[in-house]
Amino acid sequence: MKKSIFFFSLSFLFLFITSILAQDFSVKQAEKPNQAPGQDQSVIFLQWDNGTNANSIGLTSGGTFEVSARFPASVTGTYTGYNLTLMDIYINDLPTSCILKIYDQGTATSPGTLLHSQDVTSSIVGLNWNTLILSTPVPITGNDIWVGYEVTHTAGLYPCGVDPGPALPDGDWIYLAPGPWAKLSVLVPTLNYNWNIHAGLEQGGGGTVYFEDFEGFTAGGQVACQDPVNWTTWSNAPCGNEDATVSTNYAFSGTKSILIDYLGTNQRYVDLVKPLGGQTSGTWYVDFMAYLPTGKYGYYNILADFAGASSVWAFQAYFNAGGTGTIDAGAANAATFTFPHNTWFPVQFMVNLDTDQAQFWVNGVSVYTWQYSLGTFGNGCPLVLDASDIFAPNATPANNEMYIDDFRFADTPVPVELTSFTGIVNTLGQVVLNWETASELNNLGFEIERRTENFRIQNCWFC
Repeated sequence: MKKSIFFFSLSFLFLFITSILAQDFSVKQAEKPNQAPGQDQSVIFLQWDNGTNANSIGLTSGGTFEVSARFPASVTGTYTGYNLTLMDIYINDLPTSCILKIYDQGTATSPGTLLHSQDVTSSIVGLNWNTLILSTPVPITGNDIWVGYEVTHTAGLYPCGVDPGPALPDGDWIYLAPGPWAKLSVLVPTLNYNWNIHAGLEQGGGGTVYFEDFEGFTAGGQVACQDPVNWTTWSNAPCGNEDATVSTNYAFSGTKSILIDYLGTNQRYVDLVKPLGGQTSGTWYVDFMAYLPTGKYGYYNILADFAGASSVWAFQAYFNAGGTGTIDAGAANAATFTFPHNTWFPVQFMVNLDTDQAQFWVNGVSVYTWQYSLGTFGNGCPLVLDASDIFAPNATPANNEMYIDDFRFADTPVPVELTSFTGIVNTLGQVVLNWETASELNNLGFEIERRTENFRIQNCWFC
């Protein structure tokens, strides 16, 4: 399935309404309806609005608030086994920050556990419907699910889109600290609308997929500090010296990647951990793009048990200066490999926990296959996939510099691994696309889509 952001431009006029809250809400009314983009037929959309943006809501004095649509079990039960993979939301004025938030079942008037949080501030476009792909799909279990987002904005802005109304029972939930959650139409009867929030569901099939290109992170900030839901450190101390930095030095996609480095004693010494959920069955893939400047070192491992000092290694790979590497997989120095400096290359790990077999690839080349439960050095490990640890390995601080981008954890392989993709306009005004792949699996070809500012054309070319 293909997903795109749709672009519309409208003019707005102001209408201020006083609320009974400590900080007033205001509405910005559209001159004409703004219809939601055409929806992909392979995706089931849950929504309470009528698909049209008519107004936008903000705090008169600015501030932070959260909006959500609650979909009860009576709605989600039909789609048990599906995954929530994307959201369509209408954003009018660009807020200072925008964070997607999805909650598990709580009560009829308050959400439960936070299932997913994703900063999309750098991805959204104002005066537009925005299609936002979740970095980690959320399984639909048949329980209630709350789907929404949090915005922070300054006075005079109206970020959150709504339809013409009237509000349906679960279409206009709002939270303004210190709470509690409430319905906007109850708090302010004149604001009788539903949020422009659409929850996109896809059939399981592939099931679990986590993907992060770090474009939603703040450059210069730390990874686990900004996303403690999906990342941690060896000592379980996000925001500390073990946390990796989001960098703009190099990037495979977009403008950002993460930097694994070592600045010295009592300074940053990166030891970043991606928990993988303690998987005990099935086939799983851990993939990322890596970049090491000349003369620099890198390292990562797979843990069968992430438990601090009692952790159990299943596999580890060293990327050494000079473009050579070694792995410990079932035995010390089980295999060697080569990799290029000063360019991005793919790194892949696969484990089939049902057959107890693992495999490792670098730059599209299979390096080694082994019995997973032998552990790193042949001493054995649980038949569990628990975490991946990315570490600065060299004792000399300045020798450590490894960049990671497009990190992916899934129960399906990457069908195509791109190593480069470029586009230029030639002297005839034609767009020329060039790409190279490191590997292709069951790939029939490539579908090219073209999008202009106001519409898109699908299936322009197939090659």
